[in-house]
Amino acid sequence: MKKIILFGGIIVVVFALLALLTMTSNKQKMELVGENQFGKDELMPATMEIVDDPNYQNAILPDELQERLDNQETFTVYFYASECPHCREATPRLVEIAEDLGEDIPQYNLREFEQGWDDYNIQSTPTLVHFKNGVEEQRIVGAAENEIYEQFLTAYPSE
Repeated sequence: MKKIILFGGIIVVVFALLALLTMTSNKQKMELVGENQFGKDELMPATMEIVDDPNYQNAILPDELQERLDNQETFTVYFYASECPHCREATPRLVEIAEDLGEDIPQYNLREFEQGWDDYNIQSTPTLVHFKNGVEEQRIVGAAENEIYEQFLTAYPSE
């Protein structure tokens, strides 16, 4: 019985040390990042992994998105989740296509701003939504082929 308690205690201590190391590492990363584009003091671990990725540098915050919709602007938003493997595969392709077409596609991180799931009826990621005059006009759900993204951005350009 003593051995079980001893091993259990050792396991608890090891997990506590791992948690402490992870928290310290994330804090150090946040200090290196400094002012991040999400305007938050703490980020989800998956977001920390992509914070310096050039494909994820066009963040739109919830208030900014709402303001653009209230102003009845026409634009396309890319909704993604920072840990989503489909997003991580699709994002670089979409960013390149948008750049080639001269389109500016703001990116909404649903892990950092989870209210976006309900606010914009997002069922899965990635999701690309085109708003015309502040109202949703069309969307693509899931990681699409390059040709689909190109056709979508050509058919629904931002103004």
